Amino acid sequence: MQHGPGAENAMGGVAQCYGESVPVLVLPMGYARRLANIDPNFNSSQAMKAFLKSSEPINIAAEVGNIFRRAFTRLKNGRGGPVIVEIPADMWNEEVPEPLNYTPVLRTRYGADPVHIKEAAALLVNAKRPVIYAGQGVHYAKAWPQLKRLAERLAIPVTTSLG
Repeated sequence: MQHGPGAENAMGGVAQCYGESVPVLVLPMGYARRLANIDPNFNSSQAMKAFLKSSEPINIAAEVGNIFRRAFTRLKNGRGGPVIVEIPADMWNEEVPEPLNYTPVLRTRYGADPVHIKEAAALLVNAKRPVIYAGQGVHYAKAWPQLKRLAERLAIPVTTSLG
């Protein structure tokens, strides 16, 4: 997206991705590096930092591969959320060294502590009026059959997040 107004207009969507744990790579253009931190120029990597998993501007063309490796590592691991790589307007004039030698990052899977799962199950079974509020994690994990089985077995109504 264009720097300034384009990135500013994207803030609402980026914040919503953060709130709903949606992994998305945001590539806003930034002002030229010599102007990036001068008011009133809009700096995406700073302005959106409060609702990002990470933000990093490209400052040196030779670091493009490392910056994107870090960005994809953050996107593919842990809770979902937006990651910004800001591309300064003057970066388009620089050569990125080849080869990039980019190696796709490994995805690490996380799971809850079995003790906490047992505690949560006991709370759910003993609840007087439980409701399951299912988020996007069910879709990412493709856990629809398990959710249905749990809801039907315990006769618990299910509602979902907007995402």
